[in-house]
Amino acid sequence: MKKTMGILFAAELMLMMPITAIAASSEWLPGESRCKECCPADEVVRQKICGRTLNTVETQYGEQLRNRLLTQQEMENKLEVRFRGIWGFTGDNETSGYFAGVITKRGRVAWVHGVWNTSDNENHGRLVGIMKHGYFNGRVSTGDETMRHVTGLYKINREKHVLRMRWITPHQGGWAVAKLSRQLQQFEDMDKQ
Repeated sequence: MKKTMGILFAAELMLMMPITAIAASSEWLPGESRCKECCPADEVVRQKICGRTLNTVETQYGEQLRNRLLTQQEMENKLEVRFRGIWGFTGDNETSGYFAGVITKRGRVAWVHGVWNTSDNENHGRLVGIMKHGYFNGRVSTGDETMRHVTGLYKINREKHVLRMRWITPHQGGWAVAKLSRQLQQFEDMDKQ
């Protein structure tokens, strides 16, 4: 009988612990009324466990320092290569238009942001997508705000600084050739890491 009561008591205690933890973190602790404006209750509990309570100035300084370090890290990891080129439809040897933009390396993926237009300046729009391991996937928007998915294969000639691409949309296909800026060497070094 004593074992059964002990087991039931332990089970009840284990079931009630998460509920009390949730209730304690959402309620304000007595004696912490001065921190009520600056910190939520779970932050006060965390600081008390660490051994001291941080004041508002120290908390703000920590946030500013963290934000500054994050922006510096983003700037260091962000390499850009500019491109400018021509594009056309499959089966045509004539140029259908021009495109230009920036390829930005972020982490393991290269992001493409650019603009395009037709040779007669009748249509224009934006180009956004990602490039990785010879594959391109993105979206093309036109002047009347319609979005089309575009997918393709690309190859970079590092010696001539040329980007060649074959692309398709749901209803059309084509080619593109672009000249890359001279910052390509730094971009490639980042890719090897």
